[in-house]
Amino acid sequence: MSVISPEWLEALSVLTATGLAGVALRGQWGDATARRKSADAMIGAEAYVVRRTLRSWILAAEHLRAMQGTPPRLALAEQDKTVEDRLQRAITAAPHASRPIAAAIREAYVLYFRATAKPHVENLADLQAKPRATLDAEYAAALADMRACVTRLTDAIVPELREK
Repeated sequence: MSVISPEWLEALSVLTATGLAGVALRGQWGDATARRKSADAMIGAEAYVVRRTLRSWILAAEHLRAMQGTPPRLALAEQDKTVEDRLQRAITAAPHASRPIAAAIREAYVLYFRATAKPHVENLADLQAKPRATLDAEYAAALADMRACVTRLTDAIVPELREK
């Protein structure tokens, strides 16, 4: 009859504990992967809807510019509560998302608010007194930020919906 030595029992228990720890870590890794995919999907869905809205704003602003010949700064500066809410939900999920998706939505968030920031104007006379070149520059900067925002939103959308 053979007797198992204490060293063998200790080695066997360490091996068993290591195996169980590996199983537990694999489960945690799987949970983290599922959370990350879920966050990516939620951000992508919000980004998709916001991108569609912003594209229509850009088109409307360009149309107004072509029709009126004046920079439609106010058309780009009108913030929409629904868009802001969607961006807020997406940015809240960013810490749980994959790095590229999180970076894209964070940049889009900043670009959106920079594009829609209204210049400080005390009254209508001050606005009317602004030189045309200043208004054109403000419009161009806002439009560039809005387009960059749309690009970053596209980067936050799952590949299957990016081209739609």
